[in-house]
Amino acid sequence: EDGKKEIFIMASYHKYNNKKGLTLWYVKYRKADGKRSSKRGFKTKSAAQKWFREYQVNVDHYGNAIDISITFEEVYNKWLIAYEKSVADTTAHKTKQLFKNHILPALGNYQINDISVSTLQRLVNHWDKILVKNDCQLYTNLVLKRAVQLGYTHTNPMDGVIKPKKKAR
Repeated sequence: EDGKKEIFIMASYHKYNNKKGLTLWYVKYRKADGKRSSKRGFKTKSAAQKWFREYQVNVDHYGNAIDISITFEEVYNKWLIAYEKSVADTTAHKTKQLFKNHILPALGNYQINDISVSTLQRLVNHWDKILVKNDCQLYTNLVLKRAVQLGYTHTNPMDGVIKPKKKAR
């Protein structure tokens, strides 16, 4: 009635052995446009099912699922170009050091769509313990916001993270 077309997507789950002999799972499914697709590398069947449920939610909610393979570090590099033009050289240097020492080692290799609120919450709690001035959450949030702006993901998982309160010393 409201002009939205309901999309039903079926999936099947299969075991396979990778080159190292590990048993992994993959999911075969049809995209909203009817084309066949698959996603491999899940350690368990339930992990494959969880991924597919999230994929379906994206299709139902947004009308499409973003299927772009881009890492956090790749988005950071795009964000950095604009950021460097908007701040003083000393600020840019300080920010790059923060990314080099803390943020990229933790998130750099993650696919942007695989970063979860729980992963970020653990990281933010860790940074809070080891850093006196914790700007890591702020800068991680800026990169994830840019990923949303560029259409690499629908939502920013940092929106669900609770910033730890500093305790009086």
